[in-house]
Amino acid sequence: MCQMRIVLKNKGGEEVVLENAARLKVTADGIEVNAMFEAPKLIAGAVISGIDFMENEVTLVKPGGKG
Repeated sequence: MCQMRIVLKNKGGEEVVLENAARLKVTADGIEVNAMFEAPKLIAGAVISGIDFMENEVTLVKPGGKG
């Protein structure tokens, strides 16, 4: 199974939001992610800035640099 690490980048660096994400959904409020058997987590205001399939990592940012 190919699960992804979800990373949120901001001015201060980056933070791992979720390891082993099994699902990612773009919503009007931001990005919703969840791991298997866990409740979804909303990263409000975030957008996808990149996906690295070789590293199994999705990078998110919040426009306006408020991280």
